[in-house]
Amino acid sequence: MTSFSNANLHFLELRSRIFRNTRLLRVWLPPCYDQSRATPYPVLYLNDGQNLFEPATAFAGVAWRAGEAAGRLMAVGKIAPLILVGIDNAGKDRVREYVPYRSFDPCVFRSRGKHYPDFLRYEVMPLIEKNYAVAKGPEQTGLGGSSLGGLITLYTQIAMTGACSGGC
Repeated sequence: MTSFSNANLHFLELRSRIFRNTRLLRVWLPPCYDQSRATPYPVLYLNDGQNLFEPATAFAGVAWRAGEAAGRLMAVGKIAPLILVGIDNAGKDRVREYVPYRSFDPCVFRSRGKHYPDFLRYEVMPLIEKNYAVAKGPEQTGLGGSSLGGLITLYTQIAMTGACSGGC
């Protein structure tokens, strides 16, 4: 694991055994975050993490400005302080990892998306819990994304809540 930070934005390198690749986790901490504080923070995990904070890494150079939005909402009391975790996609393998089944549109014959819930549960979340004061449990944990990142979000939430009788 490699880690480095930039003010409220920290970076962790994750070597995935499940997907057999390496990717970056971008961890945005609220301004009030204090590692020595005993109070854990809720966490919102977001797919396509390279799009969240910095135009230089975002698709088409347009960042979602997730940290700025969260900071403004916290400042006016609309949301409680939380940690944002951007999970970078796998680049050329993004579609394979975000689509859980074989598909013709988009064309994916060897999809890997069925492994995404395990990737999140057994690799991403433990790494974040090891390095930051995070609250645990479904009431304190969210997952989001857009486009195919939204598709794998929905699939993962269904799979992790056990709503897939007979397998997802």
